[in-house]
Amino acid sequence: IQSSKNFPVHIDPRSAFFVLNPQKDLEESEKRLVPLFKNLKWNGFVKNSPNKEEMLNRLQSTDLFVYCGHGSGREFFDYDSLISQQKQCKSTMMLMGCSSGKLIDDGEIDPIGVPYSCVAAGAGAVVANLWNVTDGEIDRFTSSLLEKMKKNGNNEEEFVLENEVLKCRSACKLKYLTGAAPVVYGFPTLVHK
Repeated sequence: IQSSKNFPVHIDPRSAFFVLNPQKDLEESEKRLVPLFKNLKWNGFVKNSPNKEEMLNRLQSTDLFVYCGHGSGREFFDYDSLISQQKQCKSTMMLMGCSSGKLIDDGEIDPIGVPYSCVAAGAGAVVANLWNVTDGEIDRFTSSLLEKMKKNGNNEEEFVLENEVLKCRSACKLKYLTGAAPVVYGFPTLVHK
């Protein structure tokens, strides 16, 4: 799947969807992020999640998926099924939950985890957290990254996702704890102006 792609991966931020607070217990995150998502005019789900068929359809048809909840949202959608069912994932992903990017070392084989499953299924890049984070801190990071993405239309410089993730780490008050948690798996990714 990946060998058929052109690199760097290009994403259109207008082709995006989000899932926010599907467990219904991150009310402060909801207050902080709903206005931003409305301003971006993205379709999404607040306090619920799409069914598996709709989630698969959106991952195959949109350029960007943002998940803001606990973990990686694996209890709502089995990312491994993308590979087992030979489905291609088009979306670059931002999985902003605790340990969403943590890989599991299973002994003699390579580590496994949600980011690897998504990239193997075709996602250009996955932004995820290596360890547990607080909701307020990771919301600062997420807001900073999405605001920069939104402002990119007026900017002369290219928006390189990997570079912007590094810059947005400083939006966290605890930039060496929470700010160091978000990493990028996958391939170089450019966001269209």
